[in-house]
Amino acid sequence: VGRYDWSFQADEEPTNYALLAFTSSSSSSSDNEVAPCSKACSKAYTTLQSHYDKLTVDFRKSQFDVLSYKSGLRKKFEKAKKERDEFKQTLEKFQTSLKNLNNSVHTSLLHDRYKSGKGYHAVPPPYTGTFMPQEPDLIFHDAPTSSETVPNVFHVEPSTTKPNKDMSQSNRPSAPIIED
Repeated sequence: VGRYDWSFQADEEPTNYALLAFTSSSSSSSDNEVAPCSKACSKAYTTLQSHYDKLTVDFRKSQFDVLSYKSGLRKKFEKAKKERDEFKQTLEKFQTSLKNLNNSVHTSLLHDRYKSGKGYHAVPPPYTGTFMPQEPDLIFHDAPTSSETVPNVFHVEPSTTKPNKDMSQSNRPSAPIIED
């Protein structure tokens, strides 16, 4: 352990105490003139100190508010990130399920039931059940749909020939005349 040299303080210490004793015991007319200034200065110092303390407290509160706000934002950000990841996983699951569903529909027997071709639309044997419809469903589900119009079978053209008989007033039967 190193040694500390205390020798320089032995000479200065009595001088410092003597200086303190001289300044505290002296009362001259100059002290009376400085007293109002020192009271005003001490009052200003006290006011400034109270303002400083108030601002320090406000600053610390602001720092706490900022830290709380940052913490809240960080939590919201983490929550949003977590929700985004969950949505991505859900979307991937839906896409995988849709892909699997599309693959299974194309290879299923139900899809094969409605194929077009020779023998595919034969009437199936009747079902044994009380809820069976009266007529089988003979709609071709994969056939192209088109709206066909029925052609007009009876097309009558107006005749341009004149009648053979002249239908004048003399040949027509007369209607009875009713008088009031």
